[in-house]
Amino acid sequence: MARSPESFSQVESSKRTLQAQIVNYIRDAIVRGDLGPGARLRTEEIAGQFGISRIPVREALHELVAEGFVTVVPQRGAFVAELSVEDLEEIYLLRSSLEPLAARLAVENLTEALIEHFSAMIDEMEASENDLPLWSDIDLAFHMDLYSAAGRPRLFKMISSLRTNALRYTALYIHSPDYMPIVRVHHRELLDAYLRRDPDLAAQRTREHIQDFGAYMVRELRKVLGEGEEIDGRDREETSIESNGGVAQFGQ
Repeated sequence: MARSPESFSQVESSKRTLQAQIVNYIRDAIVRGDLGPGARLRTEEIAGQFGISRIPVREALHELVAEGFVTVVPQRGAFVAELSVEDLEEIYLLRSSLEPLAARLAVENLTEALIEHFSAMIDEMEASENDLPLWSDIDLAFHMDLYSAAGRPRLFKMISSLRTNALRYTALYIHSPDYMPIVRVHHRELLDAYLRRDPDLAAQRTREHIQDFGAYMVRELRKVLGEGEEIDGRDREETSIESNGGVAQFGQ
């Protein structure tokens, strides 16, 4: 008997949900560092862990290629993308153009309730600095809630994608003793611009925030790449994709 349109819709929705779960699973393993640069991603191994066919795994890997987390080498397979100064510089170059624009537009739309919301979120971040997963969730929500207030869905989506691309780099340095003091000052400076309802100042401080942190990240990554250990790990021992626990999102 032929399937109804509703049943086809349910099947497609289930496929998309499963693919999204696999994408999140692999992406989070990369961000946490469980899967290092150059680690091979075997579709049959991932499919076996999920108890599914290889098709949704392949589709998930294609999505991760588009996000910049995975590369595919002909005749060899899929690998975690290498860390690259050029990639990092491009991410922060684009962010430093798009996020100030979103901040400018958002500040023009701020209500008293939203300003109180952002002020409370900064207080929550400062109170949770010893709990990085929680801090990172609040940090991400702080920035994305602001950009959502800009009322530009396409701009919001582009920024969200770039911030996702930056996660695996940020994860390398979030434990640095320099990280929290720098970010804490930047957040307070941003809040001051929101309280003033000054679009130009909000855009300026957002740009400075991103440029300063991007320059710091590039300097630190150059040190890592200059230590003699090749980040290209195609010939490394293969790394398991087994999850080690909870997922943490990382800010900036």
